[in-house]
Amino acid sequence: RLNCGMSIYRLGMPLSRRQHKSLTRFVLDQNNLDDDSLSEITAALSDYSSLGSLCVMGNQIRREGCLLLGTIFRSSALCLKEVDLCRNELDDEDCKLWQQR
Repeated sequence: RLNCGMSIYRLGMPLSRRQHKSLTRFVLDQNNLDDDSLSEITAALSDYSSLGSLCVMGNQIRREGCLLLGTIFRSSALCLKEVDLCRNELDDEDCKLWQQR
Protein backbone atom coordinates (compact mmCIF):
# COMPACT_ATOMS: atom_id res chain seq x y z
CA ARG A 1 0.00 0.00 0.00
CA LEU A 2 1.32 3.40 -0.93
CA ASN A 3 1.37 6.33 1.38
CA CYS A 4 -0.31 8.68 -1.09
CA GLY A 5 -0.15 12.41 -1.34
CA MET A 6 2.86 13.27 -3.46
CA SER A 7 3.72 9.57 -3.91
CA ILE A 8 0.87 9.09 -6.36
CA TYR A 9 2.18 11.89 -8.56
CA ARG A 10 5.63 10.32 -8.48
CA LEU A 11 4.15 6.98 -9.52
CA GLY A 12 2.49 8.33 -12.67
CA MET A 13 5.72 9.36 -14.38
CA PRO A 14 7.56 6.01 -14.21
CA LEU A 15 4.40 4.22 -15.32
CA SER A 16 4.09 6.37 -18.41
CA ARG A 17 7.81 6.05 -19.24
CA ARG A 18 8.01 2.25 -19.12
CA GLN A 19 8.88 0.68 -22.46
CA HIS A 20 7.21 -2.64 -21.72
CA LYS A 21 3.63 -1.86 -20.84
CA SER A 22 2.67 -5.37 -19.79
CA LEU A 23 0.66 -4.80 -16.59
CA THR A 24 -2.52 -6.87 -16.50
CA ARG A 25 -3.83 -5.81 -13.07
CA PHE A 26 -3.30 -2.59 -11.14
CA VAL A 27 -4.48 -2.27 -7.53
CA LEU A 28 -4.52 0.91 -5.43
CA ASP A 29 -7.05 0.02 -2.75
CA GLN A 30 -7.49 2.25 0.29
CA ASN A 31 -4.87 4.83 -0.60
CA ASN A 32 -6.91 8.01 -0.14
CA LEU A 33 -6.98 8.57 -3.90
CA ASP A 34 -9.07 11.55 -4.89
CA ASP A 35 -10.16 12.63 -8.36
CA ASP A 36 -6.89 14.52 -9.03
CA SER A 37 -4.61 11.65 -8.09
CA LEU A 38 -6.82 9.25 -10.03
CA SER A 39 -6.36 11.51 -13.05
CA GLU A 40 -2.57 11.16 -12.83
CA ILE A 41 -2.68 7.39 -12.53
CA THR A 42 -5.25 6.76 -15.27
CA ALA A 43 -3.43 9.05 -17.70
CA ALA A 44 -0.24 7.06 -17.07
CA LEU A 45 -2.09 3.75 -17.55
CA SER A 46 -3.89 4.73 -20.74
CA ASP A 47 -1.21 3.12 -22.97
CA TYR A 48 -1.26 -0.22 -21.15
CA SER A 49 -3.31 -2.21 -23.66
CA SER A 50 -2.83 -5.43 -21.67
CA LEU A 51 -4.38 -3.95 -18.52
CA GLY A 52 -7.55 -5.90 -17.85
CA SER A 53 -8.27 -5.00 -14.23
CA LEU A 54 -8.14 -1.74 -12.30
CA CYS A 55 -8.98 -1.82 -8.62
CA VAL A 56 -9.32 1.49 -6.79
CA MET A 57 -11.81 0.54 -4.09
CA GLY A 58 -11.98 2.25 -0.73
CA ASN A 59 -10.67 5.63 -1.84
CA GLN A 60 -12.19 9.11 -2.16
CA ILE A 61 -13.20 8.98 -5.80
CA ARG A 62 -16.28 11.03 -6.67
CA ARG A 63 -18.43 11.73 -9.70
CA GLU A 64 -15.70 13.77 -11.44
CA GLY A 65 -13.29 10.85 -11.11
CA CYS A 66 -15.85 8.45 -12.49
CA LEU A 67 -16.44 10.69 -15.51
CA LEU A 68 -12.70 11.02 -15.97
CA LEU A 69 -12.23 7.25 -15.99
CA GLY A 70 -14.84 6.86 -18.71
CA THR A 71 -13.31 9.62 -20.84
CA ILE A 72 -9.72 8.41 -20.57
CA PHE A 73 -10.53 4.78 -21.18
CA ARG A 74 -12.86 5.52 -24.08
CA SER A 75 -10.05 7.35 -25.87
CA SER A 76 -7.25 4.88 -25.10
CA ALA A 77 -6.06 1.44 -26.14
CA LEU A 78 -7.28 -0.11 -22.88
CA CYS A 79 -9.68 -3.03 -22.90
CA LEU A 80 -10.54 -3.23 -19.22
CA LYS A 81 -12.65 -6.19 -18.20
CA GLU A 82 -12.90 -5.23 -14.52
CA VAL A 83 -12.96 -1.90 -12.72
CA ASP A 84 -13.56 -1.99 -8.98
CA LEU A 85 -14.85 1.34 -7.70
CA CYS A 86 -16.71 0.09 -4.63
CA ARG A 87 -16.41 1.88 -1.29
CA ASN A 88 -15.74 5.26 -2.89
CA GLU A 89 -17.84 8.40 -2.69
CA LEU A 90 -20.10 7.39 -5.59
CA ASP A 91 -23.85 6.93 -5.78
CA ASP A 92 -25.96 4.89 -8.22
CA GLU A 93 -26.12 7.75 -10.75
CA ASP A 94 -22.34 8.06 -10.78
CA CYS A 95 -22.00 4.33 -11.42
CA LYS A 96 -24.40 4.58 -14.34
CA LEU A 97 -22.12 7.19 -15.88
CA TRP A 98 -19.21 4.75 -15.71
CA GLN A 99 -21.30 1.95 -17.22
CA GLN A 100 -22.16 4.15 -20.21
CA ARG A 101 -18.54 4.44 -21.18
